[in-house]
This record gives sequence, C-alpha cells and structure tokens, in this order.
Amino acid sequence: MIGDAGGFRPAVPGEFTHRMFANGKIDLLGTEALADLIDSETDRQRLQAWRQLDGALYKPVTGWREEMVRLGGWLEALIDFADEDLPPSVEAQLRDDSNALIRAIEAVLDDGRIGEQVRSGVTVSLLGPVNAGKSTLLNLLAGRDAAIVSDEAGTTRDVVSVRLEINGVPVTLLDTAGVRQTGDLIEAEGVRRAVEAARGASASLIVLDGSDAGWPEALESLRGIAGPSHGVILNKCDLMQEAAVAAAAEAGALTVSLAEGTGLETVVACLRDLVVPANRDEGSSLITRERHRTALEDTVASLEAALGHDFAMAPELAAEDYRRAADSLGRITGQIDAEELLGSIFSSFCIGK
Repeated sequence: MIGDAGGFRPAVPGEFTHRMFANGKIDLLGTEALADLIDSETDRQRLQAWRQLDGALYKPVTGWREEMVRLGGWLEALIDFADEDLPPSVEAQLRDDSNALIRAIEAVLDDGRIGEQVRSGVTVSLLGPVNAGKSTLLNLLAGRDAAIVSDEAGTTRDVVSVRLEINGVPVTLLDTAGVRQTGDLIEAEGVRRAVEAARGASASLIVLDGSDAGWPEALESLRGIAGPSHGVILNKCDLMQEAAVAAAAEAGALTVSLAEGTGLETVVACLRDLVVPANRDEGSSLITRERHRTALEDTVASLEAALGHDFAMAPELAAEDYRRAADSLGRITGQIDAEELLGSIFSSFCIGK
C-alpha cells in the first residue's frame, strides 16, 4: 500500500484546491464556486457555480477595486504635496466617480438575495389548523407517504420536512402541527414548533378547511404568523358552498380538493411564486454568499464615509476610507484576510479535492 510507504500521507479535505489557491491558480471566489459545484443538487445550482468559476463576481469586484485604488491615489498625492490646492474640477470628478461606484455596487446588492437562495435553498412551511390537509398536501408534493395522515385531529406533533426541487431551486417543505388551543402538553409543544417554523421559514403556505365556515377568521390569525410571503390554500372545495368559493376568490385563496387530487397543479404554481426571488433570471444575481454581501455593504459604507470628508482639509481621512473600501473588496477575492476563511471553506471538500 502506498499509504504505508515512507514520505506519503493521505490527502486532507480540499488539499488539492488549497494548493491551487496558494499557488495563484484560483482565487477565493473560484474556490467557493468549486465547493458549491461539488455540493450542488440541481442544474440551476450548477449553472450558478459555473458562472462564479467564470468570474461573474470576480470581474466587477476587481474592476471596482482598481478604480478605488486610482481614486484614493489622487488623495494620496494631495497628502504628499500638501502645499498644492486640490483643483475644484479634480474634486468634482473624484466625487462623481465615487458616487458612480456606489451606484454600481448598490445595483448588485439590490438582487433580492437570489444567489444565496439558489445556493442554500428555500424553506416553506405548511401552516394551518388541524385536519386542514397539510400532511396530505406534503405527501402529494413529495410523491410518497412522508407524513402520517389520519382523521384524528392533532396527528402531526412534530415538524416533518421534505426536500423538493422547484424550477431548479432546492425547497425544504415543512409539515407542522395544526395550530389550535390545546391542553395536551405534547401537542402544545408541536403547535409552538409550528409557529416557530413558520416564522423562521422563507415563506408559508396557509392550508385551511374550506368546508369550515370559520376559515376567514382562521386565515386572519394565521396571516400574522406566516408573515408577508405566503399563499392561501382552501382544501375540500368539493364540500364548499358557492358563496364560500366566491369569498375564497376575493381573499386570493386557491380552492383545491386534495382528497380527490384536484388543484394540485395550482398549488405547485403558488409554491413556485413564493420563491420568485430565487426563480428570476439566472444571471440576475452575482452574490452567492453572505460574506460577499457583507463585504460589498462595507465597501459602500466606506465610500460614503469618504465622501463625507472635506477633501481639501482632511484628505488623510478620506484616503483612509478609500483604503478601507478597497480592502473590503479584496476580502471577497482573497487578496485580504484570506487565511481565516480557508479552513471553513476547505473543510467542506471531499478528501483530496
């Protein structure tokens, strides 16, 4: 065995990619993109990782950083030649170019966090009263019996999760306990977890029993838990009166009969709409990780701080803010403070890769 021979040892996770990075063959963004490519579950995730490998974020970040170094250089020159006044035209150009940089970065930040959602997936909770059909809906969407279905109220006591793919975006669907007042301690804990899951999810599907005349009141109370991003499903439409169907349409609810298997396609369309930010055009977001976003926000903050200084009276302070802005961008590509990130990134790699 070669592992038993002298001078050899097993490769550690990410070792080959780490050597590529150390030798300048790949930047930090490319390293992250390679890790994302290895971990990808859907074609959309793979496409996004390939775009990052191809420099989707690296190219603009590198250009912005070069521009900031250039702008900061003007102020450095003013510091070196303190006896010379900064011409008004130069200061105006410096401020105009800085504002243009801010607008360009803010346009990238204003993306609805699409890239992070595509990479990490979206969580959607099924929220509603007991026996509304949440577990039946989960099983239909999953294509298997993932949750126990029973006529007995309060069957679901804990959160049951199923992983789906909606238009190339991983979606974790959470079936939760029916929300109601109960004296059963175990069921009460299930209700607490249901509320917690709904509040922590990216979006919710509120599932109600359309044959129950009290569904409008239940809907109002559940909307406060579900948050702004939610859809409304009225199940058992085969048992609903005509007036109730009309009221459902006015409330923006979808009417389905899960027991008969009708309306499931409209539920899937609603679910797809709930993850609309993640289902925009693939090329509409350059940011795929929270650290990218934080670094860009820090860059904008430093540039705005620089513009708050009097360039003639305090060029040193403005120049320092430009350096901070350039350093924030450098952290994205690994030019600044890369080592502290490498351990966490490479630990997710397979052995060797």
